[in-house]
Amino acid sequence: MIVVREGSLFIEGPMTQATVGQMLYEGAGLLAQAGYTLDLSAVTAMDSTALAVLVAWMRCANASGERLRVLNLPGTLSALADLYGIDDLLNEATAPADDLTHVLDRH
Repeated sequence: MIVVREGSLFIEGPMTQATVGQMLYEGAGLLAQAGYTLDLSAVTAMDSTALAVLVAWMRCANASGERLRVLNLPGTLSALADLYGIDDLLNEATAPADDLTHVLDRH
């Protein structure tokens, strides 16, 4: 489930193959309305499809000229990103807001 609170999107519950289909489209629509901060602190379970959804949401943000900021990225998701060779992409999304110089230089 996605909850909009305090100008951010909070993901609650599982991000697994069984749930991410609906979550993908719901989140993409909400990003433009709620801003581009995503909090994963309430995610209860995840698999590699969660990583695919994050990358898709990052593309949505980039298409709008924005940057998706991810808070509370679970270590297991970070490890999957490393395994798939896209850890640099997620590192950009989890960088503190005041540390955007390297991100802006690359786009």
